[in-house]
Amino acid sequence: MIDIVIIDSGLGGVSLLSRLTQTFCFKNYLYFADNKNLPYGLKTKKELILITIKNMKKIIKKYKPKLIVFGCNTIGTTIIEDIKKIFNNQNIFGIRPILQDINFKNNKTLLLATNRTIDYFKKNKNNLKNNKNIILCKMSLLANKVENNIQNLDNIVPYLKSKLQRYYQIKNIFLGCTHYYFIKNQLKYLFPEAKIKDGGDYLINDIKTFVCKNLFLFKNVKNRKKVKVKVILTKKSYQIKVYKKLISKEILN
Repeated sequence: MIDIVIIDSGLGGVSLLSRLTQTFCFKNYLYFADNKNLPYGLKTKKELILITIKNMKKIIKKYKPKLIVFGCNTIGTTIIEDIKKIFNNQNIFGIRPILQDINFKNNKTLLLATNRTIDYFKKNKNNLKNNKNIILCKMSLLANKVENNIQNLDNIVPYLKSKLQRYYQIKNIFLGCTHYYFIKNQLKYLFPEAKIKDGGDYLINDIKTFVCKNLFLFKNVKNRKKVKVKVILTKKSYQIKVYKKLISKEILN
């Protein structure tokens, strides 16, 4: 039986592994990368729901996970409540941008995210406090660029410059896609004075609260040093070696 499944369209959700393994004593992980359907950020809501239902059914039937975590802000923002209703007997969590709790102090915050996530926030921007200080920026190609350049992320700097040079005075950047976690250094190079945040800590706190209330589900978990991660890619390719190498690095860190 799998303790926790992380589902993402690609390697973005790997950025959550080190936080999960450092915080919890889960032993058996499944990392499910739906790279066949990458990027999720260009899919319609209907497409995302159909894709996710199909993936969830396969995972639940075969692995019977205790927890399912969507390491994808697009899913966590747009369809997570739909998925929870459909699979209401599963323990489901999803990362998402939490802009409501940011202390702006009159500084503007730049939200970098996929098309679908930005569309959601445009539609619901009036529900955010300090919404005049939030700048919504679609980065439609960035997740793919991270996926394809994970072994040399400096290749992405020219693209970042072309998209973001008008925002160089920004003091806060919120990463609305887990793929972007891997280009923090490149963003710090372009925005040396900016504070960079993401939704990972909020997600971990949500899971902590659940685990504390449901300790009976995790009575057989083992020491973190014995963590095992099974990796599944929906599109078979040489990249599985890249994923495994990256996962090993994240767990060790």
